[in-house]
Amino acid sequence: MHIVDLREEFVRDFIFPMLRANAVYEGAYLLGTSIARPLIARAQVEIARQEGATASPTAPPARATIRSASS
Repeated sequence: MHIVDLREEFVRDFIFPMLRANAVYEGAYLLGTSIARPLIARAQVEIARQEGATASPTAPPARATIRSASS
């Protein structure tokens, strides 16, 4: 299992640019979890490469991850 702290990178490379661009969905909502998906995918591929994997599974939706973690 790998646990990677991506908070600083997430805020610097995703949250701040999103806020500066006033990025909203349907004119009213911040992008929420969808903004994190590219960072999660990038980290997942980096770990797969470090482990010598030749394939990487898709990540479950955030809601599924939160549900399983809180069960």
